Amino acid sequence: MWFFRKRHPLELAAESAANVIQHQLTRLNLAYRAKSKQHGDVLQQVEFVQPLIATPHEIRIEVDVLRLPRGVSITDLRKPEVCETLAAACKYPVRTDHKKGKNGGFWFVVELQERSAIPRLVRFAEMALPPNAPPLALPIGVGVNGAQQWEDLRDLPHLLIAGATKQGKSVMVNALLCQLAARLPPERLRLYLCDLKGGMELAFYEDLPHVAQFVTRADALPAMLKQLQEEMERRTVLMRKKARDIDGYNYQVGKEKALPYLVVVVDEIANAMLSSDKIQLNGEKRSISSATEALLADLAARARAVGIHLIISTQRPSVDVVTGLIKANFPCRIAFGTASEVDSRVIVDDSSAHGLSRGRMRFRRNMELIELQAPLLTDKDVRDRVAAICTGAAPAEATPESAEDKARRECALLLQVAMADFGGKFPIKELFRHPTIQRAKIGMHRLEELAQRLEAEKILSKAIAHRPRRIRALSQQQQAIYGQRGAWRVAHESATNPDPAAPITDEIDQLTGEEAPALDQLTGEEAPALDQVDQEPADQADQAAPTPARRWRRARAA
Repeated sequence: MWFFRKRHPLELAAESAANVIQHQLTRLNLAYRAKSKQHGDVLQQVEFVQPLIATPHEIRIEVDVLRLPRGVSITDLRKPEVCETLAAACKYPVRTDHKKGKNGGFWFVVELQERSAIPRLVRFAEMALPPNAPPLALPIGVGVNGAQQWEDLRDLPHLLIAGATKQGKSVMVNALLCQLAARLPPERLRLYLCDLKGGMELAFYEDLPHVAQFVTRADALPAMLKQLQEEMERRTVLMRKKARDIDGYNYQVGKEKALPYLVVVVDEIANAMLSSDKIQLNGEKRSISSATEALLADLAARARAVGIHLIISTQRPSVDVVTGLIKANFPCRIAFGTASEVDSRVIVDDSSAHGLSRGRMRFRRNMELIELQAPLLTDKDVRDRVAAICTGAAPAEATPESAEDKARRECALLLQVAMADFGGKFPIKELFRHPTIQRAKIGMHRLEELAQRLEAEKILSKAIAHRPRRIRALSQQQQAIYGQRGAWRVAHESATNPDPAAPITDEIDQLTGEEAPALDQLTGEEAPALDQVDQEPADQADQAAPTPARRWRRARAA
């Protein structure tokens, strides 16, 4: 009889990472293909030294440097773009380690960071403006562990957004425009909008006081860009002997003579880049495509210092739309889901954007490639925010939640679900599979951390063998934090429904974004309060499982 050894999860993870890295290296042409008369096409790939070294913190994959394919060197494997591609494929940071000498070698190191998955849905209202944020701060999205990605448009300094249809490009443009208009008054920000979808996407902003010009036809776009080019030349003359950028110039001249930021937004640039119609520009006839490309390249190359920034989007990321001249002046690019790997490589020089889900993006910031979830902004949200800006009552910005408040809120939710559905028991795996916990996006590792926290606070009993923990009686202080009042309401008294007797289902509603049923409806009977739960009596525990020791105690008592 054959007995198969049960493999450790880290061993399986190391083998999977090695296969992914080998496949990606082959895709990057870091392999040797030869033709043989006997065997046909022969592929020589990068091989690894066995066994692979895996720890809870990292996986070290040693390359067999003595058997490298023909034409592949260590220098090729150490290039930054190789590590970027491997990191995007492995979903973890990848670095290289090279040691020379007798015991030297070359390793790919996959850093296994403790992290939670990127959320599938991020609402624009959840994006909290960081403290001391710059005036042109943009909400890009949310990444691993819920980390919010904000960027300063002055540092980008231009942005290209591309992807297939219905993947989130227009929603992203709306989020950027709403943030800019809500942050700066019309005296400090002027918007030049061009909606080449017939004015359907950016029509909400036509009455915004920040809008200086609104264009809906491709033949009018070169004229608008020419006007901005002339403004760029005028500002260059003004700032030539006073400052190197617009911020330094505004600091010297004061608020009364300060120049506003000019942000140009072009939605669906492909309609202009593919148009062969002739227009009259500066006394000569030129095609719309050539005039648009030349003006965009000139503005992108020289307009940053004078406070002019470009944001363009397209759903056709082909080489005749996103030309090499445009890519060279747009180092920061966002790629939503694309229809093919070729389109993904055109945008971010990597094929990882192919097949992404809706709202998921690859954000290239210079040499860095990051996966993020874009903020969601509905049409109703856009109308409400634009109306609030026009009336002078901009919506309040969200405040970031501290780690302690989040832990208390999640602990309160776990205790209430354990009371409602598990009768005071605290089984980790069952709680992880519970629909309410799944909607709250609490992972297995996070669940174990919260359970250890509650156990240290004497709220849960200790875990013994395969028995789940049980909820103990809560003190008055613990009742104030985790009881029916709820940790979220204790930490934020200004929250809605401040009634102390309100059920914890309000907290579940705030956490999951949908209405949660009452606790007594979940089980069909009235759920006991947390302070009524105590440890299991000793005599009931003795009757639970008739072990030999318990049978001896019963016989002695009889």
